[in-house]
Amino acid sequence: MCWAGIAAEEDAFALDCGHWFCRDCWASHCDAQANAASACVRCPDEECGVPAPLDVVTGFLSGRPRRLLRDSVLRQAAAGPFAAACHSPDCPKYAAFAAPGFRNVFCECSA
Repeated sequence: MCWAGIAAEEDAFALDCGHWFCRDCWASHCDAQANAASACVRCPDEECGVPAPLDVVTGFLSGRPRRLLRDSVLRQAAAGPFAAACHSPDCPKYAAFAAPGFRNVFCECSA
């Protein structure tokens, strides 16, 4: 983090925790977390740990880091009892369920 003085509020961003950082630092932080395959980006303040909403994080990302984060989130969701991945290794689709349990999933990709 740069710890530089922030000239205007539009140059900075904070979560509900109130820890303000410049937008460039937020973008770098989100990019680093996405490249580390983290499914949850948290406030950059090391002592805080407040999770950033996915739409906030993706707003700071584009291209490959955005895809990496999306894939990490989907893998984490698919590992839980409320989702299942398509059986085809080439298909990125997942199915979500309202209740946990085994489901037969039929994908549009015909896998």
